[in-house]
Amino acid sequence: MTHLVNELLTTDLIPIKQLQEVNRWGTIQLPDKQKSVEDIQELKELLQNARTMDEIFPIRETDLDLLHNHLKTKKKGKLFLLGQGTIVEYSRTPIGEIVIPWLDEDSIIDQLVDIDTYFKPAKGDGPKLVFKNAIEVFYGNKKAFILATPAKTK
Repeated sequence: MTHLVNELLTTDLIPIKQLQEVNRWGTIQLPDKQKSVEDIQELKELLQNARTMDEIFPIRETDLDLLHNHLKTKKKGKLFLLGQGTIVEYSRTPIGEIVIPWLDEDSIIDQLVDIDTYFKPAKGDGPKLVFKNAIEVFYGNKKAFILATPAKTK
């Protein structure tokens, strides 16, 4: 959960009864006490601070469905990072994102969204792709995948 969501949960903008209902599903952690937000400026400052925290302290994503889907549907493709081609294993999510196993401690997020980077899927699996967004997916403290959102064909 992001810092933004956590901050919203601690305000009185969402009735506590609704939070208690959602908490039964185990998807959120209820705040000990809700803060009263008096005006729109106070809310704006609260949300801006939370957004800044998300940028400073990113939250690691974990998705077990991603792992199961990848193991069932993996293929070979070619990733051209800044012009250098490497054969990689990949899969697609149901909404078309590209999943690439990535265990290296070094991040390639910035390189993936670079204009000189593109991905060539397996034959018959679509055209060359460039990425508009990418995130690292972790299992515990271990980086496991890069999840990249295609921007357009190249």
